[in-house]
Amino acid sequence: MLEISFRFDSQYDLSAKDPVGDLTISDGPSVLIVKEAYLDFCFAVLTDACKRLVTVDNVSEDVGEPHQLIVERIPGGNLRLSYGNQTLMVGTFEAFEAQAREATESFLNSIKNLPDFDASSFPRLLQQYAHWKYQ
Repeated sequence: MLEISFRFDSQYDLSAKDPVGDLTISDGPSVLIVKEAYLDFCFAVLTDACKRLVTVDNVSEDVGEPHQLIVERIPGGNLRLSYGNQTLMVGTFEAFEAQAREATESFLNSIKNLPDFDASSFPRLLQQYAHWKYQ
């Protein structure tokens, strides 16, 4: 079963303005990890990919040096994620979108109570998340 999770990097102070950590996407036996990335940007990329995959077959965006996160439809309707030399089959678009929603909500809930949280710092992520929440 697909799971998208994150972990804040303990080497950095926990901050809503610069939430650095690892993004992990797993289907159980296989794991794709984006290390030491700005998590707010990673989640914005995931939410944007879900929106764009409705009309296109692949999305490619930088989520951290030195690689791009690539989400692409493959024959049969499933999705493949790639980051550097890591590749993961994530099943259907619907499964990916559901997990991206859940993980985005978990991320937002974990940073919204931090003292330096300011919703205006996350316009892209919050706009995409609102699109999901109210559709």
